[in-house]
Amino acid sequence: MKILKTLNHSSFYWMFFLILFLYGFSTRFPKLLLIIPVGLFFLYLCLNIKDLKTKIDNSFLSYITLISVFGILLFIGGIFNLDFEQRVSDASYIFLALFHLCYIFNFEMNKSSQHRIFQNLFLSYFILSILLFILLRTGFIHWNRYQHVGNCLAATSILALGIRNIKFKWIIFFILLICVLLTGSRQSLAGILFVGIIYVILNRYKLFIALLGFVLVLITNKEYFIEILSDIARKYDMFTISRLLVVFKQDGGGISIITRLEIYDRLISELTVLPNLFFSPYKKEYFPHNYFLEYSLTSGILIGFIFTLFIFNNLYKGMVKNRNNILLYLPLFYLLPFNVSSGIAASKYFLFFIILIMRINKNDLIR
Repeated sequence: MKILKTLNHSSFYWMFFLILFLYGFSTRFPKLLLIIPVGLFFLYLCLNIKDLKTKIDNSFLSYITLISVFGILLFIGGIFNLDFEQRVSDASYIFLALFHLCYIFNFEMNKSSQHRIFQNLFLSYFILSILLFILLRTGFIHWNRYQHVGNCLAATSILALGIRNIKFKWIIFFILLICVLLTGSRQSLAGILFVGIIYVILNRYKLFIALLGFVLVLITNKEYFIEILSDIARKYDMFTISRLLVVFKQDGGGISIITRLEIYDRLISELTVLPNLFFSPYKKEYFPHNYFLEYSLTSGILIGFIFTLFIFNNLYKGMVKNRNNILLYLPLFYLLPFNVSSGIAASKYFLFFIILIMRINKNDLIR
């Protein structure tokens, strides 16, 4: 297959290590281990010294500046409040791991065509997701990592839709989707559904209207369809479907949703115009489960508004100019479910891949 020829290009191996490090390095790792992504960065500099003369675009610099502001305030607040386990740890991850990975990713995109970027991303994700799925099912990695495995499989399934061979594309997509259903990751399935809805709204509005009618039928006969799907999920061991259906059953997800809304209401009242170094969003009763809210709580309403506006402006431009580009939908996959989850540990994926949309929006990538 043509896509396997990607293995002959050095750019694939850089991309594979970027994705591996993005998934492999946690914000809770010992700081000494963060030397590894720093080492990868300097190795990249040494091996690509000729290409580094390329000017860094303003969008990337603005983005790095906004994330730096958050990281610095997080670090200072953590030092003042002796919060080394959470805020200082997250700030260390941002500066020692995320920044270096983003820098390499940005330069790799400068050197590659859109088609090459897609091939490198898809093959990297495919290899990693299949490996993680096998390790999860065989018990070599702990079952509580199912969210990460489902996350990787779901992202791969979205990228698979960019394969040009129609039969091969759908075969790969459905195989990966079945694997997602077997992991038990509701977030991953929600991400796929979110991307599907956005794609239909942008490209197939008539189909979207028809789907709204179908959803109304489902809602009016909710209990009946839930029972059918529950039986299928139990019969075929589809753990993800079983967990997702709990949310739609009577009072199944009510407590969780109400608690989340109460937290949001409480935290909004804590917002200040200027940065707040003494407020910790990591206390259990104040954990925001939303990166944009977390950013604003730390950096203040003004800087938080600038950051949010910057991100959604890039997303809007991408959806208007590149709605048929499969690369657009990878960052969108990480936007919703992983920005209402567990802070920087989950939102790091979106913070990494938003750079992809910035590059696509420039329209200077070779197609």
